[in-house]
Amino acid sequence: VVHIERLLRDVTRGPLSFLVVVPAWGHGVRTCRDLEGSKFRRAAGRVAASDHSFCDGAQHVKAHSGDRHRPSSWDTAVVLLQNDAGADHWPLDDAGLANGFLAAMRNARPKGSPSLQEWENRGPSRGGKRHRGPPSGK
Repeated sequence: VVHIERLLRDVTRGPLSFLVVVPAWGHGVRTCRDLEGSKFRRAAGRVAASDHSFCDGAQHVKAHSGDRHRPSSWDTAVVLLQNDAGADHWPLDDAGLANGFLAAMRNARPKGSPSLQEWENRGPSRGGKRHRGPPSGK
């Protein structure tokens, strides 16, 4: 966030616009707060984890084509930062972001794709969680 804001403060760079997409969890929570509190914030929104999926970074080595879209475990924050010239050149507000980019994220989830619970129940060989049996002695 610090680097983006430094670029946006430099008026010699002309119109600048950064659409930042980050998970709204863990270290991302601080990043989300910094982005959403930035003086350069022009629009922001979130997509609930249950409303979207993403392409796994290892999609190119997946054996099953159905493994390409992974259900999101966490909400995703989307924040638009712009300098004044960028805002004049590419105007966008919260409603425009919600009706455009955020709606596209929600609509991109393939119909019939597994829920997070279904995905994790597939086991570690298919990208899910390792299932542990009951504790020994029971």
